[in-house]
Amino acid sequence: MKTKTITHPLRAITLQYDEKKEEKDYEKKVIAAYILLHDKELALANKLNELFYNYKDFDEKIAEAEKKLLPYTEEIKKYTEEMAFFVRKADEEGVEECQNKMNVYQHEILKYHESIVTPLYAQYDDYTNLFEEYEKQDAKSVKEYDLFTEKTIIELQKTPDKFSLDAAALAADTENFADVCDKKMAIAEQIDKINSKYELFDVKLGHAYQLWKDTQNLRHGFYDKDNLWDCSISDGYAAGKGEKSKRPFYAKPPGDIIVKNFKDKMRMLSNAKNHTLNLQYGMEQIKEMDTSYYQELIMGLQHFPKLIEKFIFAFKIEISDKDEKVMDEIDWKGHAIPMRWHFALSNCPCAIFFLEDHDSRAYVLYGDLMADEKMTMEPADKEGFAMFKAEGEVLQEMCNRLFHYCWFMHIYCHNSGFEPQPYIEALLAEFNLPITYPPIRKKYLANVKEGFHLRVDTTHHDKK
Repeated sequence: MKTKTITHPLRAITLQYDEKKEEKDYEKKVIAAYILLHDKELALANKLNELFYNYKDFDEKIAEAEKKLLPYTEEIKKYTEEMAFFVRKADEEGVEECQNKMNVYQHEILKYHESIVTPLYAQYDDYTNLFEEYEKQDAKSVKEYDLFTEKTIIELQKTPDKFSLDAAALAADTENFADVCDKKMAIAEQIDKINSKYELFDVKLGHAYQLWKDTQNLRHGFYDKDNLWDCSISDGYAAGKGEKSKRPFYAKPPGDIIVKNFKDKMRMLSNAKNHTLNLQYGMEQIKEMDTSYYQELIMGLQHFPKLIEKFIFAFKIEISDKDEKVMDEIDWKGHAIPMRWHFALSNCPCAIFFLEDHDSRAYVLYGDLMADEKMTMEPADKEGFAMFKAEGEVLQEMCNRLFHYCWFMHIYCHNSGFEPQPYIEALLAEFNLPITYPPIRKKYLANVKEGFHLRVDTTHHDKK
């Protein structure tokens, strides 16, 4: 037997040949495939080493972020204790004093988040994506190695007299090759440990932010004199305890993620000091006809019936430009895209009842018709106000829509303990269309008697 060594940047490949036999083309292909495995493994090793080099820098940044988080967490704990003390004492002046200090301190937290946490999040996302890609390629490489050892070497071993390449020597070399490949595992384990450090930091960060939120909720609860945050009906059905005959027609069932998110994020709505809710949308969201957040907000609100009345006609839509600056209403009102976006809110038909601004409510009713110029404008009155006029099919379409919106509001509030009739009649009076309230209620009561399923579409409207 003659020993042949092939020098490869990854490792030396040692093979043995029977000089008495002629090397076949098949053997040459086997060695070429084996060298290709080495090429791929070298590329993977280089990629992993480069990634690990970056991860070591990431590890240092995690340690820095965690070190700087500690004093913030301790300070937040002090505010929590202070706020809880003033709430227990029913000391409104103390509650507001604590809140004012938190407002000032929040700027420090935001600076920490923007300068430390946000870049760390981005780095984690980038590196984990690269690591996951590496793991996919490594898994593929392992399969190729297994295929080579299980099929190719076995083929050589079946007819050893046929080939000059010694199958046993090749098998022994593949084991040495596997040992080299396994060295990557130690590096990958180090990366896993760094990722675990990041995940632990993220838990600690989440705990600190939750503590901040809980402290804010103490204040909101202090001002919730009328128990507006009551969702006992929904919680009862979530626990399987509610009576079937008295169950509201929920757009999203109790316990749904949308309801949970509302509970987690919207406690401030119960604060008696908060009378409106400003909802800011970027112009890109408007162009994309993205109304999902508004609709999910309404679906969550349905589970808090005491809040429904508080926030009827209380949501203010603000639209920001590309620089995230809130635009003057005059710069977007009357333009086709924002009007179409408002109409898209009608995917959740009772959306109109929660908008503060008359123009916004009007756009929900007929924004698309205005954008399509299906309505005519009458001459301005003495005070300079012009009115849109609708006739024929367009007028009928508006009536049908308003009827549907009002009917749905009854469905939305069914068995909640809140009676929407005064607000439905107010909306009918506002638009002064040839619709009266009694037929709306009659249809609602008939539907309740017959029974039906409620489904709300939260998908985007088509863009035009």
